[in-house]
Amino acid sequence: MIKLFISSVQQEFEKERRELTAYIRQDAVLGRFFEPFLFEELPAKDISVQQAYLNEVADTEVYLGLFGETYGKEDA
Repeated sequence: MIKLFISSVQQEFEKERRELTAYIRQDAVLGRFFEPFLFEELPAKDISVQQAYLNEVADTEVYLGLFGETYGKEDA
């Protein structure tokens, strides 16, 4: 299975990310090849949220970013 990380600002595309995840999981073809991942489904860990996010991104074959009006914060 190919891990597909679906990411966006949580409030902006929450519905779309969940719908896309459900679609992929239910589709006979896509569901055979892709395992969609949503960060909010990750159980709590004893590391920072930022580090947990970066660890998951590093462990992902495909990163799908949904970009809209806002996305993260500008780094110094």
